[in-house]
Amino acid sequence: MRSQLPDFAEHVRTPLLLQDPESGVVRDANAAAAALLGYDVDELCGLPVAAFSAEASRLSPAAVERHVRAAALCRFVSGGEPFVLAELRDTTTFKTRSRRLRLLYRIIRHNLRNDVMIVRGYAEELLLDPVPEPSDAVDAEGHREWVERIVQVATEIAELIDAVARIEAVAATDDCDRTPTPVTALIEAVADGFRADCPDATITVEGEKGVLVSADQELRVAFEHAIENAVEHADGAPTVEVTVAAEPGERQARVRIVDGAPPIPEMEVAALDDIEETTAMRHGTGVGLFVMKWCAESLGGTVHIETDDGGNVVEFTLPLAEERPASGDSLVV
Repeated sequence: MRSQLPDFAEHVRTPLLLQDPESGVVRDANAAAAALLGYDVDELCGLPVAAFSAEASRLSPAAVERHVRAAALCRFVSGGEPFVLAELRDTTTFKTRSRRLRLLYRIIRHNLRNDVMIVRGYAEELLLDPVPEPSDAVDAEGHREWVERIVQVATEIAELIDAVARIEAVAATDDCDRTPTPVTALIEAVADGFRADCPDATITVEGEKGVLVSADQELRVAFEHAIENAVEHADGAPTVEVTVAAEPGERQARVRIVDGAPPIPEMEVAALDDIEETTAMRHGTGVGLFVMKWCAESLGGTVHIETDDGGNVVEFTLPLAEERPASGDSLVV
C-alpha cells in the first residue's frame, strides 16, 4: 500500500506531491498535480522527480536529490514514515506575462521619447519665434498649428498612460477571479457605454444569450478596446456590428466585431503575430491591439484580425465555460 497525501489534497486546486525525502521518488499525487504534469496518478507514483521536472533537465540526478533533501526540512509524516510534501507551480503564465510587460514598457518608452521630442520641438519654435502682431494672420496661424499639435501629442500621451493603467490592472488579475460570464450581455453593456458617449454611432449586437465563457475584467477590457478602435477611427458616423455564436463541438465561443473604419495598418496587425517585433507599434491602435491579444490569450483564447478597404473584422475565439453564473457573479454591470 502506497503512502498517501492527506484527504484535503484532492479538494484543492494546488498541485501536490508526496515524495521520498532521500531519493525524490513520488509516493503519491493529487489530481491537480497529475493534470499539470500530464500523467495519471498511478503513473506518477514511483517516478523520480528528474523524470518530469523541467528544472531537472539542467541538473544531474545527484543535484536533484540534493534539492529534495533540502526541501525535506519541511517533512510530512504518512504511515509513520517521513516524506516531503511538495507544491508544484506552473510558471509559464508568470514568465509570459513578465516578458510581455517588458516588451510593452519598451514600446511605451519608445513612444514617450518620440512624443516628448515632438512637444519639445514645437515648444522651442514658439520660444524662438517672435509673437506675431495681431495683423500678421500668417504667423498667427502658424503659431496656432504648433499649439494644436502640442495639445494633440499631449492627449496621445494621456491616452497611452490610461492604456498602461488598464494593462497593469489586467496583469494583476488572477485565475480565481474568473466566473462563467454571458458574452452577449457583457458586450451589449460595453456597447451601451459607447452609444451613450457617441450618439452618432450605430452599434448592433446579435447572438445567443446563453453563451458563457470563464472570464474576468480582462474580457471587458478587450471588448472595450475593440469597439473603441472601431468608433474612434471611423470616417463619419461609426457603424459597428457584433455577432456572438457558440460552437459546442469545438467548445468555443466566437465574437466577431465588424466595422467600416479605415483598415488597421498592416504593420500593426503583423506585429501581433511576432510579438518580439512590436517596437514599430504606436500608441493608439497599436497598443489597443496588443491589449486585446493579451486579454484573449490570458483567458485561453485568440484574436484574429482581417482588414480591407471596406473595414476591419476583429474575431475573438474563447473557450466555453462549464457552468451557469450564480446570481451576482456575472461581470456585466
